[in-house]
Amino acid sequence: MSLVYGEGMSTNMQIRDVPDELADKIRTRAKKNSLSISKYLLGLAEEDVNTVPLDDWLDMVADRPSLIKPGTDIAAMIRKDRTER
Repeated sequence: MSLVYGEGMSTNMQIRDVPDELADKIRTRAKKNSLSISKYLLGLAEEDVNTVPLDDWLDMVADRPSLIKPGTDIAAMIRKDRTER
């Protein structure tokens, strides 16, 4: 019998040399959220890797065409909008 590793298999990871103060804060937050430390840290890791880094987001936004024509008085547009409410 042989084992075949495929998609969906998990990998064990380890963080070494975690300062005591940080470890205590992690334990406290995990407990507050009714999670094991592993599940709490996994959630943080997933959130981090699934969030677009700010530099990438700024590049994406910079590549989009502007919706406001150059020279437009934006302050006047805001004042007009406020008076119409």
